[in-house]
This record gives sequence, structure tokens and C-alpha cells, in this order.
Amino acid sequence: MQKQLIATFKILIVSAILTLTLYFFFLVTDIFGHFYNAPLLLNIDFLANYQYINVIEELIIHFTITLTIVIVTTIVYKNFNNFKLLYLTLLMIAFILLYPLLITLSKRNFFHYDIKGYCIWIIAHLVFLILLNISIKKLLTTNK
Repeated sequence: MQKQLIATFKILIVSAILTLTLYFFFLVTDIFGHFYNAPLLLNIDFLANYQYINVIEELIIHFTITLTIVIVTTIVYKNFNNFKLLYLTLLMIAFILLYPLLITLSKRNFFHYDIKGYCIWIIAHLVFLILLNISIKKLLTTNK
């Protein structure tokens, strides 16, 4: 029981670190590059009125999405190791498609397609996948 609690805690910590790393990476690149990737990452204005949602709530939603990705990745790595590369490729394709999709779905008009912002988006999500891969491998080797 204690082993499961520790494993769960580690998954929560990895998810929080990945969420905040991606968000802060976008904050920094937005400052220097004048992009809107950080707010786009957290944008849910197509689901709820953005005037009633604060950044903490948006981060919690993004954390939940990241947590789901970490859990599914752990399951894939543990039980379907032969499909790991396919899974990561599909995840990267989803991240690539997410940028134009979020811009299209957004109710606010300051989000617009920008090739430099898109490149930053792709690089950040590639880094996210690399950190995810390293984290899950480490989690699985320390939980044996």
C-alpha cells in the first residue's frame, strides 16, 4: 500500500513539474518573442467564459491533462513497450495539431497563427516529450 502511495505521489510530482516547465518555457519565450503561447496553452475560452476563469484554474486544468498523459504513458511503457515509439509519435502529432486548433477555437481575437510562435510551440512540446520519456523511465526503474 505504501509503495502505491509513493508511486502515485511521484506521478503527481512529475505531472506538476512537466506542467510548470512547459508553462514557464512559454512565459519566457513570450516575453522575448512577443508570442501568446503561454495563454494559448491554458486557453479554454471556447469551453467557458474566460472572464470568470483565472490562471490558477487554467493551470489546474492543464495539470489534469498532463496527469492523464503521464498515467497513459506509464501504462504504455509498462504494458505495451513495443508501441512506445508509435504512442510518442501520435502524441507529438496531437501537440502539433493543437496549436492551429486552439487558435481556431478561441473566442479571443489576439490569438493568431504565427510561424515563429508555432516553431516555439513544437520545440517546447518536443522538450516536454523528452522530459516525459526520461521521467517515466526513471519512475518505472525506481518503482521495481
